[in-house]
Amino acid sequence: MSDFHQHGPITTLHRLSDVRLGVVEQALRDAATRRSVRLILPCHAADVGRPALAHILEELNAVDWLAEVLVPINGFSSREEMTASTRPVFGGLTRPVRLIQSDGPAAENLRRRAESAGLIAADAAGIGKGWNVWLAFGVALADGMDGVLAVHDSDIVHYRHEMLLRLCAPVVHPDLGYEFSKGYYRRITEGVMFGRVTRLFVAPLLRAAIRVAGHHPLFDFLSTFRYPLAGECALSTSVARAMPMHSGWGLEIGLLCEIHRRVPPGRVCQVELGPNYEHKHRPLRTARGRGGSDLVEIAHEIAGVLVAQMRAEGIVLDAEGLDAVATAYRKTAAEAVKRHAHDAVLNGLRHDEEKERAATAAFADALGEAISGECGTPFALPAWSRMFAAMPTITDDLRGLVVDAPR
Repeated sequence: MSDFHQHGPITTLHRLSDVRLGVVEQALRDAATRRSVRLILPCHAADVGRPALAHILEELNAVDWLAEVLVPINGFSSREEMTASTRPVFGGLTRPVRLIQSDGPAAENLRRRAESAGLIAADAAGIGKGWNVWLAFGVALADGMDGVLAVHDSDIVHYRHEMLLRLCAPVVHPDLGYEFSKGYYRRITEGVMFGRVTRLFVAPLLRAAIRVAGHHPLFDFLSTFRYPLAGECALSTSVARAMPMHSGWGLEIGLLCEIHRRVPPGRVCQVELGPNYEHKHRPLRTARGRGGSDLVEIAHEIAGVLVAQMRAEGIVLDAEGLDAVATAYRKTAAEAVKRHAHDAVLNGLRHDEEKERAATAAFADALGEAISGECGTPFALPAWSRMFAAMPTITDDLRGLVVDAPR
C-alpha cells in the first residue's frame, strides 16, 4: 500500500488500488475517441531483438484506446537493414505503427536545413534519445492533431499495459485535466537498489544547490519529483508544440525545467506506475569515455543542462558559487549514501556502501568538469511551433523520416 503524501507544488497520484482500474480504462477509452493518444517508443537498433521490446509490444496489443505507436530508431546502417530487422518484431503489433529512422540521410538533411535556418547550432551534439524523441514529436505534430503524446522506454522488462494507462490517465481522463504527467516507480532488482543517477546525483545536487543559492521555484519544482529522470511522461499536444528539448541524456531534466516555465503547477502531476520497474543497467564507467552511455557521462550531461537551466532562470552563480555547489554536493551525496544504506538494512536489501561512495566521487568529478565548462552543454532543439513557423515545408522532411510500417 502506498502512502498518501503530497509534497511541493505539483500533485502526486499514488498507486493505492487496482480494483477499479477497468473503470478508469473505460473512461480513457471514451475520451480517446475525442482526443487521440499516441505513444512514442524510442529505440536503438540493439533494442529491437531483445525480449523486453517484444513483451512491450505484446502488452500494447491490449491497449485498444491507443491511436498509434511512433517508434524513432537509430543505429541501423541503412533503411533496408532497418526494415528487414524490424519486420518480425513490429509485424505482430495490432495498433497502427510508424517507424522513424532518426539517423539516416533524411534526418541528416533535416538537421542541415535547420542549421542553415539558424534553428540548430552548427556544432550540435550527436544523436541521442532526445533527438529521437524530438523527431517523433515533429512527426506526430505535423498533422496538427489535438490530443496527447506519451513517451516511455523500450527496455522495460516487467512492463504491463496498466503502466501506460496510469501514465496517460491524468492527461486524458475528462475529470482530471492535467497537461503533463510524469511517471515514477521503485528501482529494486534482485534485492539491490538501482536508480543511482537519481539517488546519488540529481537529488543530492538539488539539495546542494538549495544550500548555496537558497530556495528557488525551479529547485523546489524539480525536488518534488520522486524520479525526475524517469523516461515516462505524457503531455498534451499544445504543450508538446511549445517544448524545446535537449538532444542527449539531459532530455528528462531539461524537459522538467521547460515544463516549470510553461505549465502552471496545478496542471502538472507525477503518477506511480507500478510496484517496481526493471530495465537494463548501465555501468558506472566504460572504456569509451566522453560520448559513451555510462552513468558518469549521463551525470556529466545532466549537470551541464541543469547549470544552463539555472542561468535561464536568472540563478546566476559566479565561479566561486558554482564551486560551492560542487563542494556542497559532496556533503549531500555522503548523506544520501548513508540514508540509502539505512533503508537497505531495514528492508533486508543488499547494499555496497563502498560502491555507492565510489559512484558519488565519480559524479562529483563529472559535476566539476561540467560547471568548469570543460564540455559543451548538449544543444537545445527548438520547439516545434518555432520549427513549423520558420520552415513551413519541414513537414515534407518529416514524412521522409517515416519507414513503411512492417506488415
